[in-house]
Amino acid sequence: MAVRYYASLWNERCYREPEISLAELGARCDAAGLGLEIWPYALSLDPYRVAHRRGAAEQPATVLEICNAEYRTAVADALRGVETVWHSRFLRDPGTVLPRYLSPGQHREEIDTAAAVGSHSIAVHELGDDVSALDVGNDPLGVAAHIIDHAQSARVQIAFEAWRVVATRAACARYDALRVCIDPAALASHDPSASFPDLLDEVADRICMVHAYEHHHLPPGTDPAYRDRWRQLLHRLDDVAAEVAFVFEFGPEGDDTPAGLAVDATLRARDYLESLRGAG
Repeated sequence: MAVRYYASLWNERCYREPEISLAELGARCDAAGLGLEIWPYALSLDPYRVAHRRGAAEQPATVLEICNAEYRTAVADALRGVETVWHSRFLRDPGTVLPRYLSPGQHREEIDTAAAVGSHSIAVHELGDDVSALDVGNDPLGVAAHIIDHAQSARVQIAFEAWRVVATRAACARYDALRVCIDPAALASHDPSASFPDLLDEVADRICMVHAYEHHHLPPGTDPAYRDRWRQLLHRLDDVAAEVAFVFEFGPEGDDTPAGLAVDATLRARDYLESLRGAG
C-alpha cells in the first residue's frame, strides 16, 4: 500500500499563526513531505484564517466557502504543486447534530473545484437528504447516485465517512463507485458497539482516506486504547489497498499551541503510525 500523509486546514482552528498565506501553508506542508486536506470555510486566504463553519460566531457574510467556483482559481494557484484532498462543506441547523443537506448543485460545484485544484478525493458526511454517515434511506430521487456519477466523471473520489457500520454497509452495497473515509474516533463515538475488525473486512478495499485522530481530535498515539485499531487498520490496508490518504485532523495535545498547521506534531503522528505499520 502506498500511504500519503496529510495535514489539514481544519487544524488551523487550534494552531493559529497570523500573517501567513494559504500558499505559504501549502509550501510548508509540501516541504515536510505532507499533503494538505483543504477545509472549505475560511475568513480570508491571505493571510489564511480558518472558519469552522457558518454559525452564530461567524456571520455568513464573513465566511468564504472556498470550494465555490469564485475561489477556484485562487485556491488552485495558491496550492499548485501541493498534493491535496478536500473535506466537504456541510451545513447544520442551530442546536442540532442533524445535517442540513447540501443541494446536488452545491455538491457538483465542490467536485468541480476539487478537480480544478487537482485534488483526488473529497470526504463527505452526506449525499443529499437521504444518504448520510448516520443513516442511509432509499434515496428515491437518485441524488446520491447523481453526485457520485458526477464525481466519477470529474475523476474525483467521494470518500463516505464511516460513522456507523449499518450506514456504511448500506451505502457501499448500493453505490459501486463510492469510496470510504474510515474514521476510528467518529465510529467509536457514533457506533460504540460496532466491531472495528468486521467493518474493515467489509470495506477495506473501498478505503481511500483515513481521518487519523483519536477522541476529542487528539493526535494518534495519545490514547493507548486506539493502538490496536491503528495496527489492524494499517495491516489490513497493506493487504488490499493500492493508495490511501491519512489525514491528520487534530488540535493541541496540551496547553502549548504551536504555529500554523502543527507540522512537527503531524510528523510525530506519522512516525507513530509508521512504527505500528512496521510492527508485526
